[in-house]
Amino acid sequence: MSIGSTKIWRLGWLLGVLLSLALTAACVVGIVSAGPDGGGALIGSTAGFVLGLLCVVYTVLHWWHEDGVRGPGLPWRSGRHFVRHFWAGPR
Repeated sequence: MSIGSTKIWRLGWLLGVLLSLALTAACVVGIVSAGPDGGGALIGSTAGFVLGLLCVVYTVLHWWHEDGVRGPGLPWRSGRHFVRHFWAGPR
């Protein structure tokens, strides 16, 4: 893993965050425009809103923990890298 690769991955995760926020905002507009008697449109917009929130959380976690030294894996299961922890001190 290189510095350039880390920057590209972080940019990709940030783009995912922005797209997820756009999906969530569009679904909020759909919920508001459907109103209480929206029926199927209300259910679809609500499902999209929940999916958008989950995508925001997932992409923010990956963007936040992408530092180029962890390798593949889940960000909440892999702690800080030993070298970074030992030499850099607490964040």
